[in-house]
Amino acid sequence: MLVLVVIGSGCEKYNLKQPAYLSFNWRFHSTTSSQGQVTITKGYFYSNESMVYGVRKKGDPVQIKQSAPTQKVQFSTENKLGITFDIPMGDYTEFGMKAGIDNTHNPCLRLEGFIYKGEEQVPLIIEWKNLDELNFKVQNAFSLEKKKDYKVYIGFDVAKLFSTVSSTLLEHPPISNENGVSTVIIRDPNGNPNAQGAQIFNKITEQMPNALILKIE
Repeated sequence: MLVLVVIGSGCEKYNLKQPAYLSFNWRFHSTTSSQGQVTITKGYFYSNESMVYGVRKKGDPVQIKQSAPTQKVQFSTENKLGITFDIPMGDYTEFGMKAGIDNTHNPCLRLEGFIYKGEEQVPLIIEWKNLDELNFKVQNAFSLEKKKDYKVYIGFDVAKLFSTVSSTLLEHPPISNENGVSTVIIRDPNGNPNAQGAQIFNKITEQMPNALILKIE
């Protein structure tokens, strides 16, 4: 009996080291603010590193990092990112993916879409220049099976990103001329001569950790 227990334990440890195969894709969790005034459709960020991390019910915690030359990661409503990881199988209670940001590029993260001013649809650009990483987190526990392929979707939840921005604040955003087109541009406070623009930027930056969503299918 003792021998059987030891063998069984050894098999379990072996299985917990077996990989599942994850391919990463971009998909917005939602594209429109809850007020319906803002829609984000595309964007990009500059990344020089990717890391996945997780906690399982059984087995050691997982942390796997991939470094690479800086790449401009462009995304739209849904597209492949060309990022893959082999991850130990198991029942995960926590899981996330961190994209390291190369902030030598300005902007290092840019979102594009439009904003409604009354019935008028105005192009919208939001830019960050001082981010270190984007940390996408799964919201529910899940299981990875041995040698099975999974698609992982990361993206912004725009409703959460704008959850603390009031409709009143969105009524008077800063409008600039961008390549001959009147455009709402939101940047960090130093780049926002408009007080409403600075407030919007600060509020969505505070909400960003809650608005980066990861799902596994």
